[in-house]
Amino acid sequence: MSQQPYATYMPEPSRSNGLGVAGFVVSLVGLLSCGLLSPVGLVLSFVALFRRPRGFAVAGVIIGAIGSICGLLSLILGFFSLLLGALGIGAGVAAGAPYIDTGMRMAHVAEVVAAHRGADGTFPTDLSTLTELSAEEREDHWGHPLRVVPGGPGKFEIISNGPDGIAGTRDDITTNSSSDDEDRPRHKRKRRLNVD
Repeated sequence: MSQQPYATYMPEPSRSNGLGVAGFVVSLVGLLSCGLLSPVGLVLSFVALFRRPRGFAVAGVIIGAIGSICGLLSLILGFFSLLLGALGIGAGVAAGAPYIDTGMRMAHVAEVVAAHRGADGTFPTDLSTLTELSAEEREDHWGHPLRVVPGGPGKFEIISNGPDGIAGTRDDITTNSSSDDEDRPRHKRKRRLNVD
C-alpha cells in the first residue's frame, strides 16, 4: 500500500482593518466626550473604508458623524449662550448706570452741603443757594431735583425721587450724611501689658 501524503490545511490568516478599529474607537470616545474627538474618528474611519473588512470603519463613520454634529451643535449653542450672557450683563450694567450716576451726584452734593454747615450746626436745604453746584449737579439722572432733608444734629439726607419723580415711593434713593466728628469711626489702640 502506498501512503498518501496528508494534505495540510492552512487557514487563511484573518484579515483585520486596524485603521477601521482605531477610527471606531476614537469615534466612540469622541461621542462620549461631547464630540471632542469625533471629527478625528470620522476621518480615520473614512480612510479605513477603502480597506477590507469595512465593518468597524462603517460604524466609525456613523458614530463619528453623529458625534461631530453633536459637538458642532454644542459649540454653536455655547457661543450663543456666551453672547446672550454678555448682552444680559451689558443690559444689567446699562440698567444700573442711571442709579450709579445719581449716587455719584448725591455724594458730591453731600460733600458740598457738609462744607456749608452753619455755626448752629444746621445745613442748607435749598441747593440753589450753593453756587459750587451746577444746575445739572442739583438734579438726579432723570432730571428731578435732589432734596436735602435735615436728620438731626449734625446729620442730613440727600434724597432723589427716583425714576418716577414721586417722593415717598419705593424707587427713591437716599443717602445719610454726617459731618460730626463724634459720629466718625475711631480706631482704638490696644494696650499691651508687659508682665515679667
